[in-house]
Amino acid sequence: QGPLADAVYSSTCGASTAEAAEVWGNRSAPYLQRVSDRIGETDRYYCDIAPRFRWIQEMSLAELNANLAQYLARYASVPAGGPGRARQLFIADTTPSGRVGTLMVETDRGSFALRGNDIRFVMRTPGGAILNSTYFSVESEQADGGLGNGVIFRGRGWGHGIGMCQWGAIGRSRAGQSFRTILATYYPGTSLGLLQ
Repeated sequence: QGPLADAVYSSTCGASTAEAAEVWGNRSAPYLQRVSDRIGETDRYYCDIAPRFRWIQEMSLAELNANLAQYLARYASVPAGGPGRARQLFIADTTPSGRVGTLMVETDRGSFALRGNDIRFVMRTPGGAILNSTYFSVESEQADGGLGNGVIFRGRGWGHGIGMCQWGAIGRSRAGQSFRTILATYYPGTSLGLLQ
């Protein structure tokens, strides 16, 4: 319909791309829809060749508390004096593409909701790298849901997951799909044209 598409992309969708609203809230576009990366009726995905198709990130309780103290106030309303010490993390809801929509953080000073891509910026590695994606599950070390010595994130994908999956595009290309087919798959409703 005339305007240029904002053709966003990520490294690895992990099985399905996400609609923009799932990750970025109010930002959306009709061509940024969920697209499955499943190969036909198999249990394989075009992007499962990616190094971070599946990943595990362990986080000690000390690392988690350090992250909350440093980053949480940027994404949630934190009381004066800081967020306190973590007691529990749990997934409150997931998006239609299977990503974490809301991650609840309970501390000795309150309960805080992290939504969408904000989760990745709080749950960083000790070196400061953001969490690979929001396509994950959370495991704690205690059966009662308490954190014990820390948490384990088991996830898929790398990046926000919106638009073209770069490793999926590689997999589709190796399977013989043309660049036109690949772009039409990841950006449905768009067309290619020359800029003048």
